Amino acid sequence: MRNARTTIGLVALATALACGREPARTPPPNPGTPLTLIVDGVESHPVVDATTPVVLATLLPAAARDPAAWRHLGARTAGPQVRELALDDPATLYAAHEVRLYRRGEALALGVFRIPSADEPPHVRAAAARPTTGLIDVAQIEVRTTEAVAPPPAMALEVRLGDRVVALDEAALLAIPDNRQAGSGGGDGNGGARRSRGWRLAELLAHVGAPAGAAVDVVDAGGQRERVVAADLAAAGGGPVLRRNQRGELQVIRPGAEDRVRAVVRLEVVLP
Repeated sequence: MRNARTTIGLVALATALACGREPARTPPPNPGTPLTLIVDGVESHPVVDATTPVVLATLLPAAARDPAAWRHLGARTAGPQVRELALDDPATLYAAHEVRLYRRGEALALGVFRIPSADEPPHVRAAAARPTTGLIDVAQIEVRTTEAVAPPPAMALEVRLGDRVVALDEAALLAIPDNRQAGSGGGDGNGGARRSRGWRLAELLAHVGAPAGAAVDVVDAGGQRERVVAADLAAAGGGPVLRRNQRGELQVIRPGAEDRVRAVVRLEVVLP
């Protein structure tokens, strides 16, 4: 009987090879993804498998496991084009939800999932398996249970128009009306909170005297630059926006694009 089973196995192997196919292989177990986890300023580096979804609170110190105590939840991806998720008071913003780590293909993802009730119909419960919001390819997660003590740094921006340099400090920037279109994340147009202020890039350039039809190089703190051509500045729907993020940096966001230029310190106008 043993010899018969061996013969059958060899025949199956030979048949698979003859058909140009390799025998099916069991995929290796997921080794896990290194994650930078920052809780109230204390950094750790767990390796997270998340083949089965993991509730984020279970990875935190006991004093930080109650999501109702989270004042801020942030997540970032790695790589040259960083994407971010930033939620203040997430338990209030997403009541009856749970934050989990899970696998999206090979990537580690963070999602905010609604917790279904027992009396919901099946199709409604099935919808709760999809995250309400989240971030794919997560490399860093930060949880704060206390308000940040240090205020964000003062805004400052330099605009170069040929030989002329316009230095805009925070007071000068806040004096420029926030004319972003409704739905683009604009402020109230009358000052608003420093954190939420922003400006259409084309209107800010016009405010400092840049001529129509000019392009602009957006320069970050590391000296990297990205050009925004005149057609994009004048695009329907408002064009790129300059705004302050939650870390106090100025950033340029293009409509419909996930990537953005962060830590913007200078705009260099390219004269037509």
